[in-house]
Amino acid sequence: MNYYNNILFYLFFIIYLFLEIESFTPIGRFSHSSVLVGNKLYFFGGVLNDRFCSNEVLYLDVSQPFNIQAPLWNDITPNAGIPFRSCWGTASLSNINNEQTIYLFGGATNDIATNEDNFMSIIYSFNLSSLTWNIPTVKGMQPERRRQISSVSDNTGKLYIFGGVANRLVGSTVTKYFNDMNIFNSVVMVN
Repeated sequence: MNYYNNILFYLFFIIYLFLEIESFTPIGRFSHSSVLVGNKLYFFGGVLNDRFCSNEVLYLDVSQPFNIQAPLWNDITPNAGIPFRSCWGTASLSNINNEQTIYLFGGATNDIATNEDNFMSIIYSFNLSSLTWNIPTVKGMQPERRRQISSVSDNTGKLYIFGGVANRLVGSTVTKYFNDMNIFNSVVMVN
């Protein structure tokens, strides 16, 4: 019996030395949106190597130490992917009444299959409890469609969206640069 235990030990040791297990590593990207929610840093979309926007939703759990050379990514795209390809937008968190919702603003929105412009709304909501995407019904004037914008949120549910540029990537025939602040109140859905 001891003979078989030794063989199993050596077999396990050899497999351990030579079998390399790799974790999921996303493809490099730029112009993605990101937001920190508790201990999770979420990433949305972005331009991939093929120059197309992505619909991926990824996160890193930053509560645990990790190797910067090989961080442990979590891909929730199969269950919670953006319903379109997204890049050049911005994301902010609204945490009202313990209902965590991420709002994705602006940017390029392309059809997943055709990669053609698929604009339906300047704002989308992502419910972290149900992992569902929606287009919220918003009161007030909707700002002009744009990309390369920045946003922050406060503790009252207000999201502040600044600047951006409108060009052909977001359906504008002329290039326009914005130096304005739009305030979105996620509690009453007013812009």
